[in-house]
Amino acid sequence: SNDRANGHGKFVHMDGSSYDGEWSQDTKSGKGVETWVDGSHFEGEYVAGKKHGFGVFTASDGASFAGQFVEDRMDGDGVYTFNDGRVYSGQWRTSCMSGGGHMRWPDGRS
Repeated sequence: SNDRANGHGKFVHMDGSSYDGEWSQDTKSGKGVETWVDGSHFEGEYVAGKKHGFGVFTASDGASFAGQFVEDRMDGDGVYTFNDGRVYSGQWRTSCMSGGGHMRWPDGRS
């Protein structure tokens, strides 16, 4: 209301990046997909305009993270797949590997 975006909608920035998803009072809120001009994208949950909850981020180089986000940062359980094929499954804190985790290499080593 009050001329603010509420409900489902798509916004395209002047640089071509976009957000397609739920809005509340002109703020990303709920499920959505954000896409940047370099080809990277995020699909997941937003709270108060930030990635928050479960989501999948895929970088333009092919690396990806599937897991929990807290205020735009990887935080909690998640799986990061590096673009060289390594996979780290475990805990994250403020976008850094933290605590228990397991690294697996493409040749099967772990």
